[in-house]
Amino acid sequence: MWYFIEDNQKRGSFSLEEMESLANQGDINENTLVWKKGMKEWQPLSQTELNDILPEDAPPPIPRELPREHLTFAMSINT
Repeated sequence: MWYFIEDNQKRGSFSLEEMESLANQGDINENTLVWKKGMKEWQPLSQTELNDILPEDAPPPIPRELPREHLTFAMSINT
């Protein structure tokens, strides 16, 4: 079973299949710190056997917060 760090909190436990799904959804990436039983310390996903589950040509992770100049606002007007 695998664990990963998100927002300074431990998440898990996840099976290999669940980790692959998280990678495909973009929830984890090559820089995500991961750990499983037998590892001495947390490591970037790319330095573990999980590197093989990363989708090829994956886009970079979505930033947690977008800069204000990149935010788009929508307005609904009732007529």
